[in-house]
Amino acid sequence: MATTPATVPHFATPEAAMRYLVTAYNSHDMAAEMHVTTPDSRAQLETERQWVQTFTFNSCSPNTGGGDYTCQLDMATKVQPDDPNTAMGEIGVIVAPAARTGWYMYANNGCGE
Repeated sequence: MATTPATVPHFATPEAAMRYLVTAYNSHDMAAEMHVTTPDSRAQLETERQWVQTFTFNSCSPNTGGGDYTCQLDMATKVQPDDPNTAMGEIGVIVAPAARTGWYMYANNGCGE
């Protein structure tokens, strides 16, 4: 019996890739996360699990001259920050073109307001 290769998703826009990532992250689907993240960015996301209950997609904006995008993911946090002046309502990520999947997350800018 022939084995068919696993289907790799392809995203036409950075927004589509980040919506896919949010679904994968929220359902703890590491295999799906691997389709839309680099190893380093995935490790950064996994570090966030101690604070993040779930993500929702917010928006993406093109970065000047880079060909990549900064995307915002809103988060439901598990804990309140120790410093009340530190907001943990969203996370910024950098999304870049990818030959195989169309777009993928390659950096995590961290939490912000």
